[in-house]
Amino acid sequence: MQHRLDDILAFLHAMETGSISAAAQRMGLSKSVISKRISDLEAALKVELLHRSKRGVIGTDKGIAFYQRAHSIMQQLDQASEALEL
Repeated sequence: MQHRLDDILAFLHAMETGSISAAAQRMGLSKSVISKRISDLEAALKVELLHRSKRGVIGTDKGIAFYQRAHSIMQQLDQASEALEL
């Protein structure tokens, strides 16, 4: 199953900041773009990743599990890129 990297990054930033607005600011995008990307990811995975409220977002159990795996993979990609720069 193919997922858009932009959708995953939007989700990761929302989890890290606890906010769609803060994720949007971090990525230099609008709140609506970030929200759409996360919704697209949830639709592709067929699972709710975030509980949304006026106060922010919090990961569901499945969202937290996906975050942990995806975050680890992104760190590995960063390390792979850094290894090429040696």
